[in-house]
Amino acid sequence: MKKRPWLAALLNFVVPGLGYLYNGKRKFFGMVLILVGIASTIDMVYYDWSPPYTILGITAIFIMLLSFGYDAYQDARTLK
Repeated sequence: MKKRPWLAALLNFVVPGLGYLYNGKRKFFGMVLILVGIASTIDMVYYDWSPPYTILGITAIFIMLLSFGYDAYQDARTLK
C-alpha cells in the first residue's frame, strides 16, 4: 500500500510518533514518542510554568514537531 508522505508528516506533527506507526517503520520509536508525549503532558498540567520558560518551551516543542514531521515525510517517500 502506498503511503502518503503528507499524511505521515501531519500525523507526526499532531501526535509525535503516530506518523512512524502509520509508515510501519520505527514502530518502537513511535510508541516511545507517544508514551513520552503523554507523560510530559501530564507533567505539564501539574507544573507551574512562568512566562519566559513557556515561550522557550513552546518554541522548542514546535521545532521538534516540525523535525519529526519532516522525518516521517522522508520515511514515507522512501516507501513508495
